[in-house]
Amino acid sequence: DIVKAYVREGIPILASLELKKKDMHVSQYHAVVISGYKINKKTRELVNIYVHDDQVGMYAKVDSNDNFYTWNYEWNSWGYESIRLYALVIPIYPKIRGTFKDLYKNFKKSSLILEKMELIPEIALFDNRKFKESVLKKDPVKIVYDTDGNISKKEFLIKNMPNYVWLVRGYDQGNVIVDIGFDATLAYLKDPIFVIYYK
Repeated sequence: DIVKAYVREGIPILASLELKKKDMHVSQYHAVVISGYKINKKTRELVNIYVHDDQVGMYAKVDSNDNFYTWNYEWNSWGYESIRLYALVIPIYPKIRGTFKDLYKNFKKSSLILEKMELIPEIALFDNRKFKESVLKKDPVKIVYDTDGNISKKEFLIKNMPNYVWLVRGYDQGNVIVDIGFDATLAYLKDPIFVIYYK
């Protein structure tokens, strides 16, 4: 989830890897930049991630069988039997104060509702402009804004909004059906500021 949320918005993630060879008692460490990913469109699960590695090259493909805690990667062919994710470093724009960790609490609550609607929940980070552009291209059925209740698409598009929004999205067959938006510029994420239902 964290990879999709940040990398989709164009924020690269620095991944620290712990490398182990069979005959070595001490681990080695190496850093790569996660710069892309591929998902299964039906399940929304990560299939591959792509990294920039100064030893391998750009867009090196990584597979995993355990949600990318251990990696199947080019380094395996160089004698390393274990490649584990050790840490992630995310360079955040200072105005994004609401962290992924803060949102995850709200995500758990929202995902229960979305799952009852038989939707697949996912977290996304958008800047205000890009999100409004995506809404402009769609046909929302209903928009509920925090302070104003139900509003039109036009009212939503001209509304002042924070520079960044966290979204809990509900997908069906690869299509977004619901967007639940949170103000990503608040230090402590509270209730959603809007909910949009699409056709």
